[in-house]
Amino acid sequence: MPRQKVTEQNQVEALDHLTDIDYFEMNPDTGTCAATESAFDESLREIQDVINLVFSKVAPDWLSIECNRNSIFINDNKRGVEYIFSKWSTKPTIDEDSITKAKDDFARQKLVAQKRRKLSKPKVTRGQWYYYPELEYHRYNLDFAEGGTVACGLPSGEDNVPYIANYGDEINQSNYRIGLGEFIWSRPAVAMLDPNFNLEKGTEVLDIIHDHYRLKAREKGYIND
Repeated sequence: MPRQKVTEQNQVEALDHLTDIDYFEMNPDTGTCAATESAFDESLREIQDVINLVFSKVAPDWLSIECNRNSIFINDNKRGVEYIFSKWSTKPTIDEDSITKAKDDFARQKLVAQKRRKLSKPKVTRGQWYYYPELEYHRYNLDFAEGGTVACGLPSGEDNVPYIANYGDEINQSNYRIGLGEFIWSRPAVAMLDPNFNLEKGTEVLDIIHDHYRLKAREKGYIND
């Protein structure tokens, strides 16, 4: 339907009056809804400016970066590869299911765990060795029914420790290799990363946390990942 011009004088005056008293709550200083929307809009505009006006200027000639309201476009001209990252969601960082909140909770847990470790050496959960006589190869495997660390393997961290996943499931049973120092999370622990105990969302949170600390390690010079 095409737009329609308001010509009735009484209606025009009524609309004027409603905006005089901010009836529609459009003032970012007083309107609750508008303030929230204004914060999102302002944040998005400044992020676009940083990516388009700062990052793109310092990027090498073979790399171009563009950002709009819904996506980030990166073009690797050297290798002929392009990336399009679409906006997944927008929400306040204090929301119950906020990724930021989950990361902050994890960071607090890390500090508590570090203090507990200094006070007393905890017993670390580790994988347990099992013998599988029905297997043709690699009959000795680690099992991580309760999660835990890989307490053995090459000092380099290369994957050389056998473990079996989904034991008892003939269709999905698979052999894997893992390396010294890696850690397997149990399903309940992963699910607890989401306020609604959603395993898929918990995995997404854990993946972001993992990438955060992996990149921090690379910054410190620990590049074996």
